[in-house]
Amino acid sequence: MDAAERLAIEYAPLPAVTRSADALAPRAPLVWEERGANLCVDSETGDKAAAELAFTQVAHVVRLEAVINRVTGVPMELRAAGGAYDAAAVQYTL
Repeated sequence: MDAAERLAIEYAPLPAVTRSADALAPRAPLVWEERGANLCVDSETGDKAAAELAFTQVAHVVRLEAVINRVTGVPMELRAAGGAYDAAAVQYTL
C-alpha cells in the first residue's frame, strides 16, 4: 500500500474506434504502427473463376454482410508438439 501511494500515474487518452470496420478505415488509429494497418487476417479460398462463372448463370444474387467482432479463425493454441530423443537415457521427451 505504501509503494502504491508513492506512485504518480498519468494517463493519456489514445484515439480509438469501437467497430471492427472502422478499424480498417484509412486513417484509423493503428494498434501496431509498425504493421501499417489493423488487418491481421486476409485469406481467400476456392476457385474464383468458377464462382464468378456460376454467378453469371443465376437468376438472383443476394448479398449479406455479417459482422462478427473479435472472432477469427486464428487460434493461439498450437497444433503441434516437439520431441527429443536422449540416447544416454534411452528415452524420448515430448
